[in-house]
Amino acid sequence: MLRQIILPIIATLPLLGCADFPDLDAAIAQRGVVAGFPTLIPIDPVLLSVEIDSLDATQQAKLLAERVRQLNIRALALRRSVIHAKTRRNMAAVVRRHNS
Repeated sequence: MLRQIILPIIATLPLLGCADFPDLDAAIAQRGVVAGFPTLIPIDPVLLSVEIDSLDATQQAKLLAERVRQLNIRALALRRSVIHAKTRRNMAAVVRRHNS
């Protein structure tokens, strides 16, 4: 039985090498072809836009607290479920039925 399944699969594998692949260059719109690359800028000015050494301890603490607050907001957003509540209930019901 296993031989009847595996032998045809193995026999057809070499045929996959004969397949034509789509021309991917044709998939790019003309607008994309003529569009230039974005201008690259050095990262140092971006990173050093606020010189932390020139700030006093209170200002540094405020900047750090704001950064922590922003990171916590991002972390909460990442913890949210991407599954709708109704879908989650349906999935739980299927799991319960399967385990019964």
